[in-house]
Amino acid sequence: MICRDLKELLSAYADNEIPPNQRDFVVEHLSGCADCEATLESYMAVSQKVESLKNTCGLSDITASVMLKIKEVSIANQHSQKRLQLSVIIPVICSVLVLFIAFSVWFVLQSGDKPNTGVISIDMPIFSSIEELAASPSLSAVVIGTVQGVDGREVDFGTANPIERTGRGIPIVFYKVNVTLVIRGTANETIVVAMPDAETLSSSEVTAWKDGDELMLFLHAEDSKTAPGISKYDHFYSTLSLDNGVFDILPGGLARPRMPEVFQQGTVGEQPITFNISEVVKSIGVNP
Repeated sequence: MICRDLKELLSAYADNEIPPNQRDFVVEHLSGCADCEATLESYMAVSQKVESLKNTCGLSDITASVMLKIKEVSIANQHSQKRLQLSVIIPVICSVLVLFIAFSVWFVLQSGDKPNTGVISIDMPIFSSIEELAASPSLSAVVIGTVQGVDGREVDFGTANPIERTGRGIPIVFYKVNVTLVIRGTANETIVVAMPDAETLSSSEVTAWKDGDELMLFLHAEDSKTAPGISKYDHFYSTLSLDNGVFDILPGGLARPRMPEVFQQGTVGEQPITFNISEVVKSIGVNP
């Protein structure tokens, strides 16, 4: 697992909410990674901000202050009309105070380094050419295959997970792929490829795969050591930078990237950018 996949584990570590079986994994990684140690320090600073806000804006102090004002106004105004006015004003004051506290907590959380919930945006490298994808040290294999449906689903608490702090983890879908051509590396006839579940999460970096989709995939091999948050599979693949490493196979021996906006090469015209598969095989098909 690379550093970008540890961000949410670091967040859980900072909040003292990390499972014991993952704490040792994080401690070992921190001992040799200054970048992750700096990230952990920023997360812990956010937690301290929240605790400071709670201490400086206690609800008991607010309640005592409001009740004191109520008593003073009641003594000074004995008429029933004034009491009626107070019965309207006091709930309004309390509501404003509660809203102020809620907004303050939200603002502190947003000022930290933790990502938002709801929509995922995953920190990942961008590859702007086939050659850059092929040169990635994370590359294990390049294959062409047909999606054979969903093999399983699991909630992953061990990757860079923008919604882990809600306690739900990030939904992962595992696709079964029938490999028809191995362009580079090695792969079995049938493989399992993991992707964030696009049917559950909203992201510009990942789209759902459909049964029967024919794809060219730039793959990174995963196992229980590199992906400790996954429990169902001992060995599977993920694509390089999500959709950046996924290409749809088109008629005429062409491949169209699912993130065409990042590529600088290929056939450009009235049609979306495409790559000639034969040229791709000639360019990167020889194992280094």
